[in-house]
Amino acid sequence: MTTGERLAINFAEKIGIPLEDWPGNCYAIACKIVETGLIEGSSKAVYGHWRGDIRPASMFYSTYSRVGFVRHGWIRMATGMIIDPTRWVFEVKAPYIWAGMQGDEYDEGGNQLRQAMENPPPEYDPQARTVDLDWTGLECFTEEIYNLLGYTPEIQLNHLFWLANLSLYTLGDLAVPVYELLVQNNFEALIPLDNRRTILGDT
Repeated sequence: MTTGERLAINFAEKIGIPLEDWPGNCYAIACKIVETGLIEGSSKAVYGHWRGDIRPASMFYSTYSRVGFVRHGWIRMATGMIIDPTRWVFEVKAPYIWAGMQGDEYDEGGNQLRQAMENPPPEYDPQARTVDLDWTGLECFTEEIYNLLGYTPEIQLNHLFWLANLSLYTLGDLAVPVYELLVQNNFEALIPLDNRRTILGDT
């Protein structure tokens, strides 16, 4: 028996959920492991897409074959290391705890897909209502955010929705100020929850 297999058995006992109940409950298992304090160091349960290989015998193979990814949850360490309690479900192996560095197979928040589906910023509509934003503390980012929007004459609600739903790869260093601007103006509901937790934490 490998170390990873022994860990899976130990973790199942500690969180009180038998291994046979782990398939299909990846995010709940990741949350429970973090909440129980079984991982040393700073860690958090995250949610996104699995884009790696899936064996034909896996319960998720048909979904993967149809869309090219499967919704998945895992644990991300502050160091960048990934701990995946349920990767074995995709691989059709005996239960084990996988640990390794971030790879393309883990798409936190579904940002690879989000980026692939992005459209140019919405055009300014002179008939639509504009949004009067409070830029307090974020004035230094005004030009950069307007540049991202294609220098629209005024910002409207559809512009905020577009900004909020850009991938973190597209937003880059602007993710924090864009999200803070939305939160500061009570538009935080527009931000996808997984990305908001990644950038702003559990606030």
